[in-house]
Amino acid sequence: MVAVVSVRPDVTLGVGKLAENVLHYLRQQDFLKAGDRAGVAVSGGADSVALLRLLLELHQEIGVVLSVVHFNHHLRGAESDADELFVAQLARNHGLDMHCGREDVGKYAEIHDLSTEAAARELRYRYFRRLSAEERLYCIATGHTLDDQAETVILRLVRGAGTRGLAGIYPGIADARMDEARLNHAPMADNQFSHLNSRFSVVGVLLQTERTQLEGYLKEIGQEWREDSSNRDLRHGRNRVRREIMPRLQQMLNPKVKEALAEMAEIAVQLTKAKVAAAVKTSHFELQRSRQLSELTRRLDSAVQLQRASYDESSAEILAAKKARVEAEMFQSDLDYRQALARLKALMGER
Repeated sequence: MVAVVSVRPDVTLGVGKLAENVLHYLRQQDFLKAGDRAGVAVSGGADSVALLRLLLELHQEIGVVLSVVHFNHHLRGAESDADELFVAQLARNHGLDMHCGREDVGKYAEIHDLSTEAAARELRYRYFRRLSAEERLYCIATGHTLDDQAETVILRLVRGAGTRGLAGIYPGIADARMDEARLNHAPMADNQFSHLNSRFSVVGVLLQTERTQLEGYLKEIGQEWREDSSNRDLRHGRNRVRREIMPRLQQMLNPKVKEALAEMAEIAVQLTKAKVAAAVKTSHFELQRSRQLSELTRRLDSAVQLQRASYDESSAEILAAKKARVEAEMFQSDLDYRQALARLKALMGER
């Protein structure tokens, strides 16, 4: 059903202040640049509708071209279709193009033995990637909030996550894929979006904003939104965390637990990026050493062939032995190319 609320809650930051905070985060993360074409993922819920309204406030100052992106998961029958119609009307009200994808998530989950949440995400992001190629979008902005981040960290923590898992929702999804690939030593395949658009990513614009702030903002500007009935279904782990576990943690342990969990996620992101930087540096060093050794081997091989061409087998054998010595030294030490070349010349001068 559509929620129409006119009461202004105490938690609101005020329209201008909230937009200012979002603008600061956008610039801090370097998400959008003037001239970019950005899609705004809008489900119809409060978070995504607030995201769209905030970006509409800011788009002239940022200089971006906005469009609306909606994905109908066909999980709630007529309710899902009503969400789609609501978002379409919202786009028309603000003169924005709308892109809409549709998939039977339930059937896909059953065929591929996935949870409904995992299947929905996989199909949704597949659509985002295809859309980015067809419409030349540089990014798609999503309405993931600080609450979503905190919930994700709890879910991953109890399931046994490492540092990368505790990073939760990355601010930029393309960055997360790149970091994961580099940590797995796959530098040439580190960007799954490279065949579409070198800059494309899915960005979480509201990861430092609480859900209550967004609802307060919508009430203040008189903007309706849709309520997803499945968000009340406690069979879903995220809903249990949101409705039962998080309130108890706030009440019994730490009123600022969501902020604390989100901060832990940010620390985990930075640690992951530090690991990536170290892995890339090591990979680069190993690549350079391999190239240097290949060049050194080529020069020694040429010298050996020249010696054999002059029928000086003893010299050829000596050079072959010297080649083996230099190769061993290259693998066992940190010799750079100049040092190795100097060593080669010294060895070739020994008679």
